[in-house]
Amino acid sequence: MDSLTLDANMVVTLEIIDGHGENEQVLSLKSAIEEIIDDKYLLIHEPTHMELTYQLPKYDPVLMSINSETNRYILQVQYFESVKQGELKLVKVKRLGFVENDQRRACFRLPISTPVKIGLPIKDFDGQQLDLMHITHGHTIDLSDSGLLFSTNEHFEEGHEIHIEIGLVTDRPLIGSVVRTKSSDHVKYKHDVAVELKHASSHHKDYLYKYIVKKQLEMKHQPPSHTARDHLK
Repeated sequence: MDSLTLDANMVVTLEIIDGHGENEQVLSLKSAIEEIIDDKYLLIHEPTHMELTYQLPKYDPVLMSINSETNRYILQVQYFESVKQGELKLVKVKRLGFVENDQRRACFRLPISTPVKIGLPIKDFDGQQLDLMHITHGHTIDLSDSGLLFSTNEHFEEGHEIHIEIGLVTDRPLIGSVVRTKSSDHVKYKHDVAVELKHASSHHKDYLYKYIVKKQLEMKHQPPSHTARDHLK
């Protein structure tokens, strides 16, 4: 059952992967709902990107999002056919499920297994930060645009500000604040550390978000594999 009632004239965003290899990127296409066709199809306006019309992929699922005053909702759809109604150029899309409340932290948490280098800034006796860092290493478990979970043998206290180098994702360190450290349940590391990320700019957060969306869309077309935690055992 939908958690949001869809109506005509609702503005929507469609997120797709464009390009291949190193040139791949996630595009956010703008559209609006023209008509609700029973519980299986929607008619939407031909999507646009940077004010240019954009053809949806014919076979790949597409993530559609709708923003309300307080929440963000998501729905998986798939291209069905192009439709003309007078001067209107529309696209008929098939619904691939129900409209769901997008719990950003949960829905866009990407399992990812890669080495990381963690830097803890060193302070003097007066609490002033020095231009030095205590360096340790670990391995990621999962990642979102607002948080990171990794495993390490170093114990971090709640509130520690740390710098995380994760080259697979970005060429600049991620900076975050430790929100929780608990005992790990695998043999390689002693602790699992949850970090709330602090972004220097909205552009940096948007880059990370689009990276995660791109990887999630890629994963939908791959056969099931081991989880990130399985690789650590």
